[in-house]
Amino acid sequence: MKQLISFIFIITMLLGFSIPGGAIETSSDTALLMDAETGQILYESNGYQTVAAGTFGKIVSVLTAVENGNLKERITVDASSLEQTNDPTISLVNGEIITLQDLLYAEMLANANDAAYVVADHFTTEEDDDYGEFITMMAKELDYCMASTMTMDNVDGAITTEQMCSCVDLANMIRFGTKNDDFRTIFTADNYTIDATNATEQERNLESQHKMVNGTVDYSGVKGGFVSVSDTGEYRSITYAERRLGESNPKEQRKLIAVVLHSESEESMYQDIETLLDYGFGLQKVSADEKELLSFLPDTISSRDIAFESGVSLLLPEGDLIEDLDYRVSVDECGYFRGNITFYHSDQAIAAKAAFYEVQKESVLIPWIKRIALILVAIGILLALFLGIRMMTQKHQKSRQLQEKVQGKNKPRKRVDPNISSGLDFGNEYDNDPEYREYRQKQHQEYLRRRYAETGDHRYSKEWLDQQPKISQNQKRAQQKSTRRRNSKGKNNRKRG
Repeated sequence: MKQLISFIFIITMLLGFSIPGGAIETSSDTALLMDAETGQILYESNGYQTVAAGTFGKIVSVLTAVENGNLKERITVDASSLEQTNDPTISLVNGEIITLQDLLYAEMLANANDAAYVVADHFTTEEDDDYGEFITMMAKELDYCMASTMTMDNVDGAITTEQMCSCVDLANMIRFGTKNDDFRTIFTADNYTIDATNATEQERNLESQHKMVNGTVDYSGVKGGFVSVSDTGEYRSITYAERRLGESNPKEQRKLIAVVLHSESEESMYQDIETLLDYGFGLQKVSADEKELLSFLPDTISSRDIAFESGVSLLLPEGDLIEDLDYRVSVDECGYFRGNITFYHSDQAIAAKAAFYEVQKESVLIPWIKRIALILVAIGILLALFLGIRMMTQKHQKSRQLQEKVQGKNKPRKRVDPNISSGLDFGNEYDNDPEYREYRQKQHQEYLRRRYAETGDHRYSKEWLDQQPKISQNQKRAQQKSTRRRNSKGKNNRKRG
């Protein structure tokens, strides 16, 4: 199989599906609509063409500061940060103490140049007068956001040939940026108030310049945005919108990013934004899982050896299916076989690639060896548990027997009446224990010898005891009961007397 596909090849299937851009028209010649969840490009016109970034650089500045700073940190404004400042500003003064959060809101809502310089100076050492360190940090942030063609040259958004971007760059920057909660809060704010500081007693009230955000232009679902005017008078904007869909799928909340550049007027810019968002919210969501994607592979690739990393989910016009799309299968071998499927509307890529890879096959014996090894391990564990429980049980039984024997030997002896024959009444559960019975008999005989030596009473002698008639246990109990009765009667007679 690898010999057939060891080289890179492209297979293109043209099925005659019209491009999504054919469904709508915008007055701007540079526009783009992206699904913020998947990155799918729903519409684009010159979306990859680079243009001067201008004040869009302030969005990069805010995102970089959010990712690398503490919003509650208090910053002292330095005079050197204000030397190159030009309008628009929020009138910061030397020595003023203000939080990083206030400065970032000023950049985003008021497009404030003085705030941008103070932020850049905060992340730059004293020896760096050109803010190169902060510009490098912004470039790294753009790489993370997959804004590969966007370049940064300054911190205040001045238009230069070294600071360029495309619609795709701007959309990807917002797509990844809004995943950060702090950036999302700043970008979607419609207004903000900077409290009085040590330099001014007046509050600074800021409002978003995007009219769909501040409510001047009514459109349901717009959450955040940024607008600017180029030096040639062209209106440009980035718009972020969310909307929960209707009764057909109430749980789905669609998130869209619309970028419009080169609009001749403010009115036409907002009309283009509305056109793009209406189109995006009207699309249907279709999906294909890993098994369904196997049908797109050519016959030269065995589907039995292929697995997809995940399925794909696309937004398409009503009634269209994934099977109706153009697609290309690209395969390469870099140490191991893998490839991807990219879906197209004619020559326009509309979705992230569906990556697949070759499943590494194991030897036929390896699965059986693994199973046998697992069975042996399980048997060993069970055998060890059985032996352990058995040893503990035997040890416990021996310990209990020894303890019972010791307790029986130490148990207080019953008082033996010397008038009773040598048949001993042990009166406990050890009567049938030969060792214990012998032990008590020896004690009794020793007691008799000692008493005979002390008193000389022949009743304690072994010869006298042997001559006494043997009596049963019932007879012993009757004699004891009679003795107790006589003793009790004698006590009563003495009391009466």
